Amino acid sequence: MTEKQEWEAVRAALRDAGVDPTDLARFVNAPNPAIRGLEPSTFDSRRAYPVLLEWLPRVQARPVVDTLASRIRASGKRSESAQALIAKYGSGRAGSSGTRSRAR
Repeated sequence: MTEKQEWEAVRAALRDAGVDPTDLARFVNAPNPAIRGLEPSTFDSRRAYPVLLEWLPRVQARPVVDTLASRIRASGKRSESAQALIAKYGSGRAGSSGTRSRAR
């Protein structure tokens, strides 16, 4: 599956679950509603959580993997989240490009 197909599949799964995928890959560090492009993100990570967990092991493109991982982390701390992230990033298959690094 190509990166584009992965994005489309994840967005379709989110829509099927009743979650608006519009801001899935949009992150705003310092929201400012007065400045266009810096409006707060409307993506609901908590409602999307089951879909994100389901899709994380299935995607391979690094941008998709990293986006899903960030949204899973944003949904709150849970052992289930940690296990999914460790499984994905610890496997050495976190994405089709780039290398993984280990803390020393």
